[in-house]
Amino acid sequence: MDIGSILPRRFTGTGRLSFTPKAAKEETDGFWNELAEVRSQLETVENQFDMATDSTAIEVCCYQLKAVSARYGQLLQEARRRGLKREPFAE
Repeated sequence: MDIGSILPRRFTGTGRLSFTPKAAKEETDGFWNELAEVRSQLETVENQFDMATDSTAIEVCCYQLKAVSARYGQLLQEARRRGLKREPFAE
């Protein structure tokens, strides 16, 4: 994936494209929004697991929990790589 397809660009007049501070902030805000959404999904799956009673529902919750946990871990690694820190995600 090309970074240019992710962040808004502006023409500098020198033939080069640069990223504006506003674009970088919007990209960072989008990252935090995605992290919060995945954290919410993780809490939902944990609650569903706690309430599951039959073996099929428990198995489904286990797979969902593993998938959402992996995505959450991936996003936390990305935050660390970028040097981002923000509560409640920076522990």
